[in-house]
Amino acid sequence: AAKASYQPRAMAVLCGVPIKTLERHFEQIYQITLRDWLHALKLNHAYHRILSGEPIRSVASQAGYGRLSDFSSQFKKEHGIPPELLRHG
Repeated sequence: AAKASYQPRAMAVLCGVPIKTLERHFEQIYQITLRDWLHALKLNHAYHRILSGEPIRSVASQAGYGRLSDFSSQFKKEHGIPPELLRHG
């Protein structure tokens, strides 16, 4: 997933299958959409990077968020706390 930058189309290319096939089979097997799984995985990776001390702005940017506020909002939705609280305990 990280190799594909958490992008469904890039995942399909890496897997060597059409995007629709990957999405259909993924949801049938795991009962979650590929897009939702990749989004959660990306935010979980961000969680661990912030916990290890990486700057939040850098993590947000590398996760593909142009605005820190968008990242913070999605992070809080996924983890229940804003990224700033994770850093400060």
